Amino acid sequence: MLLSLSEIVKAVGSLPVYAEDIHFTGVCTDTRLVSECNLFVALVSPKDNGHRYVDAAILGGATAVVVSEDLEAIGVPVLRVADTTVAYGQIARLWRDRFDIPVVGVTGSVGKTTTKEMLAAVLSPLGPVLKTELSQNNETGVPKALLNLTQDHRAAVIEMGMRGKGQIAELCGIARPVVGVITVISDNHIELLGSQEAIADSKGELVASLSNDDIAVLNADDPFSQRLSRLTSAKIVRFGSSELTDYRVTGERREDDGWVFDLNGTTVRTLSPARHDISNAAAAITVAIQCGVEPKDAADALAQYVPAPMRMELVKMETWDGLILNDAYNAAPASVKSALDTLFSYERGRKIAFLGDMKELGERSESAHRELGEAIETHGGLDALYTVGELAAGIAGAKQRFSNSLEAAEFAAQKLDLKPGDTILVKGSRSMAMEKVVNALSNRDTLDPEGQTNVT
Repeated sequence: MLLSLSEIVKAVGSLPVYAEDIHFTGVCTDTRLVSECNLFVALVSPKDNGHRYVDAAILGGATAVVVSEDLEAIGVPVLRVADTTVAYGQIARLWRDRFDIPVVGVTGSVGKTTTKEMLAAVLSPLGPVLKTELSQNNETGVPKALLNLTQDHRAAVIEMGMRGKGQIAELCGIARPVVGVITVISDNHIELLGSQEAIADSKGELVASLSNDDIAVLNADDPFSQRLSRLTSAKIVRFGSSELTDYRVTGERREDDGWVFDLNGTTVRTLSPARHDISNAAAAITVAIQCGVEPKDAADALAQYVPAPMRMELVKMETWDGLILNDAYNAAPASVKSALDTLFSYERGRKIAFLGDMKELGERSESAHRELGEAIETHGGLDALYTVGELAAGIAGAKQRFSNSLEAAEFAAQKLDLKPGDTILVKGSRSMAMEKVVNALSNRDTLDPEGQTNVT
């Protein structure tokens, strides 16, 4: 990276700095990572205040700082702004605009991170691909990713999350995507936004930001696809199983630990055990083709994709010949139903589920949890259902209910009757920490010849 002080002053709208123009080799918000010739941005959050670390940043090599509070003379140029988080995004936009590469924005109610990871895989035939790390999909994570762009990158994939109206538009103003993909609209965040229509409009800020020359990639199977299409002037390309789609999924079938399907005549394989990842894979391949990747090359690259931890991660338990479907990262009605579909698609052994609360559903909360019980019954019922949390107690048919994941984990570690061939789904909202149950199951010892579990 090489950005000048004068360029940054102009980008952030700071008062002029009367100093010799200097150049920065990086932009940093963490003094543990700061190095010589860096610009330090003092971010402020409910948990911390970066202004506390300005002196440490300068000692580490920062040659200028961006702040929103008054500071005493500190010996380096100071750029005073109203909001350092906004300024951080403006600096990232300044840097992003130097690159003429496909920048793909990804959002949706569910499947954002998985689709982002798949996109990074299928775009790799173009060359090195930048992507947002983990779930750093907000007003600080997106700039952090973009500021890591180098001349070697041939594409960038930027995941965009939101908790309210206008936030996706803000991220688009920073990342300036030329391709926007929306996975699906469901009732996540309904407590904050009030309706699925409002959620669709907020997610739709991604495609609304695109120009006539850009591409909007939409899910033809999503009931909100038409609503989203009306928000954009970009070229619209649709994927899905509907006949009225540009890239059609057909012939889906389970193969080993993943799924195989055909997309406009190209055979696509994904190692994810989740059936709903067929849609995410189709979205990724569709985007790759629009960006100039040959369909077969994209499919070959996708075959190397491995699901991220806690996102329908398949944990094989050789000690008791079982499977754990670790989908503990988060939960919403659509994703839980899809996870249950995946569980019921396994023909081996018993089917067991630990289901935790689904949060942020507002007035929909009671009915959404009740509908999960109905969905389970539609499949013919589980061999055992265990619920975790006050909200999940509304899911009918539980063999036992726990108030929190620690109680459930203790039960899973010591008392759950396991048999060879059992397949166990673990899923709940992030705040429920359902990975405690996965860890407990993963540490179970072998089964004795009678089929009972030996716990040490």
